[in-house]
Amino acid sequence: MRTSVRMQNLAIEWSWLDRGATLIAGTDEVGRGAWAGPVVAGMVAVPPALYQSLPLDLQGIDDSKLLSPKQRLALAPHIEAHVTAWGLGAATSREIASAGFGTAVRLAIRRAYTDLATKLRRAPDVLLTDAVRMPGAPIPAESYDKADQRCLSVAMASILAKVHRDRLMRRFDPIYPGYDFANNKGYGTRKHQAALFHLGPCAIHRRSFRPVMRAASALLPDTQPTRNAIEAPVASRKPVVPNRNCVAAAVRSAQDKENPQRTAAQ
Repeated sequence: MRTSVRMQNLAIEWSWLDRGATLIAGTDEVGRGAWAGPVVAGMVAVPPALYQSLPLDLQGIDDSKLLSPKQRLALAPHIEAHVTAWGLGAATSREIASAGFGTAVRLAIRRAYTDLATKLRRAPDVLLTDAVRMPGAPIPAESYDKADQRCLSVAMASILAKVHRDRLMRRFDPIYPGYDFANNKGYGTRKHQAALFHLGPCAIHRRSFRPVMRAASALLPDTQPTRNAIEAPVASRKPVVPNRNCVAAAVRSAQDKENPQRTAAQ
């Protein structure tokens, strides 16, 4: 993989280094358009040396949406090894429904900062976000449009967040069978739409999202793919009973696997 063309011109981060910053934090969230599952924020603290010369095993860094799953999985462990520290945070589908999506995103970012801060000896000089304003942040925070394509720190954070969230959704798949979470990661594929109509929403669906609200009200989305699904009686919809212990265990297992320091400390 080659370094992204966008990552060749890191004007935003270099402007902070020129002002004397010695530790830059970047954050990004993933799962914004999904119908199910949490929104996950990643955060990394980047030392100046990485801006001077990017190691070979970090070549290919880019916005996570522009990378394949294989590329993200290959880059994630190298990101964790080269940054000063990294953290993850999430807001659940229930928090998204109750607080609103914008508030949930900021909650996930604050939780990622808490995770990051426990591993640092000092606070970063600045936090860079991808078009998310963070009033009341514990350190100076600056929001930039398309920061995941313009800032090395934000791009790396987006990769860690995406890898973590994909792993969570694969673990949810056997807990809530039928929705194909292992493949669609909670996004609105045709198979996911059909499952929503036949099964109704499960515990990790975002009930404030319109397609999920329609399914919960037995109203068929306009894009339902098959005639059989359209004619299926509402009585055939089987409720999915949430297993909270399984959900909690899946989240803890994924977090421990991605954060060996936390596992060792327990």
